[in-house]
Order: sequence, then structure tokens, then C-alpha cells
Amino acid sequence: MEAEKTYSNYSVVQAEIQAVTSKTKWSVKRITKTGPVLDLMIAAVVIIVSYNGFSASQNSKISKQNGPAVITASAMNLKADWRKLWADQAFLTRNLIFCIVDGLPGTDHTINRLLQNQVAIGNAIKPFYGEETGNKLAELLKVHISLAKGIIQETTSGNTAALEKLKRIWHANAEQVSILLCRNNPGLLPATFKTAMNNYLLFTAEEAIRRQQQAYDADILVYDRATMEAFKIADLVTGSITRQFPEKFK
Repeated sequence: MEAEKTYSNYSVVQAEIQAVTSKTKWSVKRITKTGPVLDLMIAAVVIIVSYNGFSASQNSKISKQNGPAVITASAMNLKADWRKLWADQAFLTRNLIFCIVDGLPGTDHTINRLLQNQVAIGNAIKPFYGEETGNKLAELLKVHISLAKGIIQETTSGNTAALEKLKRIWHANAEQVSILLCRNNPGLLPATFKTAMNNYLLFTAEEAIRRQQQAYDADILVYDRATMEAFKIADLVTGSITRQFPEKFK
């Protein structure tokens, strides 16, 4: 398992996405109603249209924001709230893996609940970065869920080529989430945050593989690791927010 692998050559991935999506005219509104492969192609369009043009040079100019971590009751509440959102993310995605890999009922219900969680995560940053940024984050994370669904389905299908292509798009989507958050917060280091995001994706994909193999001990272990990465994502965001806006956490 390449837990530390990151997808830094985003221009290559973006070119692949554009090549695939140039042939489809499907509506973004149908993202959860089409088949898994079409879902992913539609999702890729959202990535390109929403965030094309954020250059590596801009990204490299984001520097660490100095200042001690803020430890107050309100700061700890923010940390707890974000950990709950990302714990839900990991748990509900695991539930989706059970539904698809084990053929259990409830896939649509789990997807709907996951989509609600993406809206909640977007809403959680609105007090700091505004309505538009919160909505953009939610839309990118909704794409993440559509991608996750397709990846789990392709894991069960055994189509390795399709699976690997969808994983590349999934990591490109994570790159866009990182860019959006790091652009708004100088204290959120792009390399550190992208590593946490990519590790979370790698562990989540590994969960589906281990479940498919009926390697249940390994499945549980990798779920634990995915959850820890989810907490790391949450803590990186909230720690940088409290340093960026200390006046809000007195």
C-alpha cells in the first residue's frame, strides 16, 4: 500500500479528465442517477469547470501562518465538530462499501446521507470563508462521493483499468479540495494537507479491496487508518482556522 503517494502532476491528470469528458454532454444534475462510469465522467467536468487555472506557482506562494495554536472552549468545540463531520465521512463510506461489496440493501440511502454530510462540511467553513467558498467545497465533496461509489463498484467488477482511471480522477478531485482550502488559508500547508487527503483516499480504496477479498481483519485495520487520516484532515483545517482567526476564538 503506497500510503505516502501523492498526485502532484495534476496537469497530466487534468488532461486525461478533459479527454474523457469531452465526449459527454450529460447533465451534472444527474450525477447520482447514472451508471458508475458516467457518474465519474460527469464528476470530472465539475472539477475542471469549477477550478481550472490555479497554478503551481500560486500554490507555492502560500506560506505558513505564524502564531500559536488557539486552545479555548470555542476552538475545542470547532475541533470536535469537524472531527464529527469527518468521522461520519469515514463511517458512512464504510457503510457504502458494505452495501456495494456485500450486496446489502441501503446503497441509495447511504449515498443520500453522505451527500448531506458534504453540504454540512461546506456549511462549516462559511462563517470563515463565505457562502460561495462553502458551496464550492460542498460541490467538490459531492463529486468525491460519486467517485467513491464508482470506485467501490469497479472494485467488485474486477475491471482494473477502469478502476485505476477512476482513482486518478478521485485524487485529482482531492487536489482541487486542497487548492480551495489552502488558497483561503495561508496556514494550511498544501503538501501536508494533500498528503492527508491522498492517504485517506488510499486507505478507503484499500477497504473496498480487503472487503472484496473477505480479508476482514485487514479490512478493519485499514478502516482504522482511514479514520485516523480523516481526523488529521479535520484537525489540519480547524487548527489553521483558529490561528487565522484568533479573534473568533477568545
